Amino acid sequence: MLCIRLGAMGDLLHASASLALLPPDVEVHWLTSPMYVPMVSRLPRVSLAIPWDKTTGWRGYCHLIQQLGQYDAVINWHPSLK
Repeated sequence: MLCIRLGAMGDLLHASASLALLPPDVEVHWLTSPMYVPMVSRLPRVSLAIPWDKTTGWRGYCHLIQQLGQYDAVINWHPSLK
């Protein structure tokens, strides 16, 4: 499962509590801003924190999509990514 929340430290911490509701066999990856990777990587249940800098524009976005691959589920907590 991929969770998306790029910034806002308080929102990251509030959203992380929801992960406890997931079945124990669900592997959680989290897409976030580079500055929050150290914090997100320490959250319980998160096995991979993936950095993405929005300022890289379309080129960075396309590279990110190629890097991510496929996920069975995505939770988008980021308001500007639809």
